[in-house]
Amino acid sequence: MRELRIRTELQTWWQDHSSLTNLQRLRDFFRDLVLPSCARPIVVFVDRAEVTLAKSYAANFYAAARACFDERATEPEFQRLTFAFLGTAAANDLVEDQSQSPFPIATAIDLGDFRRDELATFGEGLPGDDESVAAVIDRVWHWTGGHPYMSQKIMRAISRRSDSVLDQHYVDDQVN
Repeated sequence: MRELRIRTELQTWWQDHSSLTNLQRLRDFFRDLVLPSCARPIVVFVDRAEVTLAKSYAANFYAAARACFDERATEPEFQRLTFAFLGTAAANDLVEDQSQSPFPIATAIDLGDFRRDELATFGEGLPGDDESVAAVIDRVWHWTGGHPYMSQKIMRAISRRSDSVLDQHYVDDQVN
């Protein structure tokens, strides 16, 4: 909220609108506070959406996101609002009642593994000559096969301890 520079006391605003359902409040929150605060497009990222699978609020939250999308038909300002749900769950797993699902209007983006040449970009900040950095990248590739999360996790660990000599054994130590 800081980035949007909304000056309203959010807790007070939420309480003042307590007569509305949570779905209505969330939609009104975007209409009354968020959209007027910024003239540019706004994207709401929800990372690790799979965490909501067992939460009681999930159905209402996804229904509110769908309601915001539906508002585009009558309120053009809502065309600037987009939701991006990131995670490992399939979209249709996130809501129980598929007739109320916001996801028929969604676009799933499946991310594949890194190719070896894509993984090499992680080596640009590592110390050492091209040959030793390539050996480190090869070893990370050996362990991860390009899996995005694992590759990034190992490369991050390596980059944090770059005061050491980087070689295949160093990578193995980070993995173990």
